[in-house]
Amino acid sequence: MAKIIERPMYLQALEEVKQTPDIKILAGVRRSGKSVILEQFIDHLRNTDPLANIIHINFSITDFENLRDCHSLENYINKLHDPERHNYVFIDEVQMCKGFVRYLFNRIKCLP
Repeated sequence: MAKIIERPMYLQALEEVKQTPDIKILAGVRRSGKSVILEQFIDHLRNTDPLANIIHINFSITDFENLRDCHSLENYINKLHDPERHNYVFIDEVQMCKGFVRYLFNRIKCLP
């Protein structure tokens, strides 16, 4: 089993911007630990925010193959969105979703 390297600096950076409406992107070379940081931040939110509604989509696994077009992705997220809670949407390997740029652009325009 691979050793998980703690990255407190990255987690702190995500914590500092979590309440902003901007889309956050974790970018880096392949196999650099982006997905691990994502998982660590999700765990952090679960432990620190009792109102967290976490919507986590990972296109690397087959469970989400049916969401690989922007309309299906949008419907799925809208179905799970809870206006009474703090909603966090995490999408791993989003480039595998056809039309994801259009979906994200439309979501940005709708933000207050």
